[in-house]
Amino acid sequence: MRFLRFFLLLLFLPLFSLLCAFSQTVPQTAAAPSPGKGASEPYRDRVRRQGPVMELSVQDALETALRNNLAIAIERMNVESAAQRLFGARGFYDPTLSFTANRSFSQSLGIFPRPAFSASRNSGLTPSVSVNLFSGGTVSASLGNSRSFSASRSSILDPTFASTLRIDFSQPLLQGALRGSSGVHQIRIAAYDTRIARESFRQRVIGIVQQVLSGYYELLFAIENYEVKRNSRDLAVIQLENTRLRVQSGLLAGSALTAARSEVMQREQDWIQSEVQIVLNQNALRNLLSAERSAEVWKATLLPSTPPDTSNPQMTLEEALESARRHRPELQIAALQRDESLENTRFAANQRLPRVNFTSSVTSPGQSGILVPPAPEDLDPATGPYIGGYGSSAGQALRFNAPGWSLGINVQFPLRNRSLEAQYVQSQIADRRIQAQARSTLLSVETNVMSTWESLVIQKNNVVAARLAHEAAQAQVDAITARFEANLATNFEVLSYQRDLAESRVRELRATIDYQNALNNLLVASGTLLEVKGVILPKTP
Repeated sequence: MRFLRFFLLLLFLPLFSLLCAFSQTVPQTAAAPSPGKGASEPYRDRVRRQGPVMELSVQDALETALRNNLAIAIERMNVESAAQRLFGARGFYDPTLSFTANRSFSQSLGIFPRPAFSASRNSGLTPSVSVNLFSGGTVSASLGNSRSFSASRSSILDPTFASTLRIDFSQPLLQGALRGSSGVHQIRIAAYDTRIARESFRQRVIGIVQQVLSGYYELLFAIENYEVKRNSRDLAVIQLENTRLRVQSGLLAGSALTAARSEVMQREQDWIQSEVQIVLNQNALRNLLSAERSAEVWKATLLPSTPPDTSNPQMTLEEALESARRHRPELQIAALQRDESLENTRFAANQRLPRVNFTSSVTSPGQSGILVPPAPEDLDPATGPYIGGYGSSAGQALRFNAPGWSLGINVQFPLRNRSLEAQYVQSQIADRRIQAQARSTLLSVETNVMSTWESLVIQKNNVVAARLAHEAAQAQVDAITARFEANLATNFEVLSYQRDLAESRVRELRATIDYQNALNNLLVASGTLLEVKGVILPKTP
């Protein structure tokens, strides 16, 4: 037994001495590179040092887009155009003032008691006003005034002045009455078109806001991805220095140094290429935030400052569905189109009715003139009721000294009216088509909400999984680095685990941004994006 112990001691003593000597030859790990000694500069620090930057929060980006985005401006013009069509349709009921002036000269030949010529000159001015009524009828009033000169010797008054006040009223009783009036119909259609244009404008703003949010966080992802690639390259540089020291100490072969250099070059290439994505995403966001190339956003580097939101959604699936049914612009537009279709159907049905129009008129004449001497004995040339000019004749007409009136009914009953029948049937077909489209739109909206919700749940789980995967990858890198320092792992293993760490970090960033986009998509699907983000729609007519 003593001999066995002595033999084992002799066996392990040289091995222990060899391990002690080997540990004294292991080189120290290279320190992390510092600026100016191979370390890379963070992107945000570099752009701040190189030129002007624009720190941009999500709210700043949204407000800038609402002010400057050309797509929003174009859609606002569509609303303005629809509002002007409504304004023009209401002009159907604006009063119309008109004036008619005339002048004439005529001669006649008399043969009794002897041949003689007589001549007369006439002139007149008739102002009139007319207006369409919301009931479908019309009212007009005119005051005709004329003056006549006659060379006849039998005339007592010369010149003579005549005035006639006339008021006309026409009212449809069936076709064209009340809501069947073409004016009312055009106003209601224009009002529906204006409301549809406003909902389309809201829908367009929601789309632009969604694009701005997506572009904002894609730019943030591109910058963070750049930092991951930069850090990965820096780790490769550290590993290169560690490998160089071990090759110089004879602990690693020269091929390990070549592999480490190659890895540094590959990661530096990935790092440089990642900045291309920053440029592309930055220009895409600038395009959404500006109306021209000379805008301030094109003169500075955009730096997003709002981190992505990883909190849980603030609504359940049922709440999101109910909110979508009440707020989605597509459903609002479909409802308005249905109302507009019903209006067209009602109007087409009214046009099929017989045309029955009630008409009435009131007239009041007046006449005066200048007395031709000698005056009749029973007529006072100074105070006679018919002595005077336009003032006297117009006064008689306005005082209704000799009023007259008339009433009438005009009936038109087409024996066969295939054109209006066809229009009515077409309006019914259009209404059924719009109803089917509305149901299809509702189904699409509900499907979109459910798909968005399910995607959100998956993206939330993906964020958790990606975070855990990144933590595991970091632990693996720390462990393999410690093993490498103890000469228990190869250079290839260290580089592989470092690459896996960088990829896991990118996947975590991607999952976080995708979850943020999924949250925004849920707000869009439920129709509450503008309210939640505090976006106030630009004023429209």
